[in-house]
Amino acid sequence: MRAVKTLTVGAQTFEVRELTVADIRLWLNDLLATPTPDLLAEALFDELSLADLPRMTSLTVERIEQMTPAELRQVIDAVKAVNGDFFGLRQKLLQAARTIPPAA
Repeated sequence: MRAVKTLTVGAQTFEVRELTVADIRLWLNDLLATPTPDLLAEALFDELSLADLPRMTSLTVERIEQMTPAELRQVIDAVKAVNGDFFGLRQKLLQAARTIPPAA
């Protein structure tokens, strides 16, 4: 059964959800299909893209945009605690990507 935690950050209460295998497969398919990444969303935190948070929480993009980096750090810590296997896969994919030579 999927793990779900309730988290309160500031005045917001929301769910943090464990991804299913199907969710992770969809994440990977979406990642491969994205032609132009949002640099801020990709680079603000090392662990994940801001676009990953709605997949793992009940937060909307609009709510995430209104949060501070310190508040988002609390969300990320909770998301990592619930989705350890996803973050292990993400790390493996990043390591594999670093071994691919750049296109000429």
